[in-house]
Amino acid sequence: MRILIIDTYYESFLESFHREFFREGMTYDELYRVLMAQLFGTADFYSQNLKRLGHQAKEVVVNYLPLQKLWIMENLGRDPVTSRIDGLVNLLKGIPRARRLYRLRQKNMAHAYLLNQIRDYCPDIIYIQNMDYFSNSFLSRLKSSGYLIAGQIAHRLSPRIDLKLYNLILTSFPHYIELFRGRGVQSEYLKLAFEPAILKVLSPVPSRNLDCTFVGSFSPEHNSSLPLFEKLASKIRFFIWGYGIDTIPPGSPVHKCYQGQAAGLGMYRIYGRSKIVVNRHIAAAGKYANNIRLFESTGMGAMLLTDEKGNMADLFIPGKECVTYSNPDDCVEKVQYYLAHDEQREAIAQAGKKRTLEEHNYFNRMKELIKILDRLL
Repeated sequence: MRILIIDTYYESFLESFHREFFREGMTYDELYRVLMAQLFGTADFYSQNLKRLGHQAKEVVVNYLPLQKLWIMENLGRDPVTSRIDGLVNLLKGIPRARRLYRLRQKNMAHAYLLNQIRDYCPDIIYIQNMDYFSNSFLSRLKSSGYLIAGQIAHRLSPRIDLKLYNLILTSFPHYIELFRGRGVQSEYLKLAFEPAILKVLSPVPSRNLDCTFVGSFSPEHNSSLPLFEKLASKIRFFIWGYGIDTIPPGSPVHKCYQGQAAGLGMYRIYGRSKIVVNRHIAAAGKYANNIRLFESTGMGAMLLTDEKGNMADLFIPGKECVTYSNPDDCVEKVQYYLAHDEQREAIAQAGKKRTLEEHNYFNRMKELIKILDRLL
């Protein structure tokens, strides 16, 4: 089976990465390897484990245009997308009222580059990690060309997405499956995971000198968790990294805990130094535990302290492999308790790590994915 996995990375991460690592004269493969080595998001965890299972697979980071341009130049010998107006369009990104035009041009270029890669790779399945990124017209073009399209979603569903353009939607939200099926779209449950190879990359893991941490995003979707973070910020030695801190009110005590942005390697290093990692879910998760922080934090050996959810025991045994909280006060009390009881905290952390490494790893997830895709084909 040939699977093309199409992903997007945060723009702020890509800008920082480009400043630090891009060098003139780099080849596509060189820049791609450096990018994957940052371990952002799912990196190349899908393709590497699919290859272990005997399949052909590759990732494309569609919104990193410098990388995409390298592929085009190396494979076509010319860039059929970039035009003389692009120099002018690039100036627009500095003008607030013109940024929308700049972003639209960037996305159109990304789509055009991707079409060339799809035609070259001839995949059996196009697997889209970010269903919000592509326009319905672009997906319709792919589908009319005979490609099978699978999408993955683990966040709020945008009403603009035409679900019927997908042959299959994978989700870690159990309640989304019947929603999609009810709209006539095949859908299956696929949990998120952790890649054990990360532990080798970061070996030896530094000492755990951070009492309690959170690494994540702040947005209107996450506003309901602000009282939790403010309670933690005012009661314990709490450290926060993330994107979107500007959405938090200026007077919030959360700001004094904020350490900057972190993703990929930086995030895993933080989890490796953390005694306790606090997790919370967005409202769209409903009564289900599902996010990737569950597996990233336990995989790195921190004790997971997460909000109570109805399916938690299907992932980790509360009190043995993780700890759950019911409200902000309960969360603070449990942080204080487990910071004062090292042996209990470490026993739970190690049990959670064992469960993640043995069960919630990408090799197992890709075996599950292949069974699902076999049925689709």
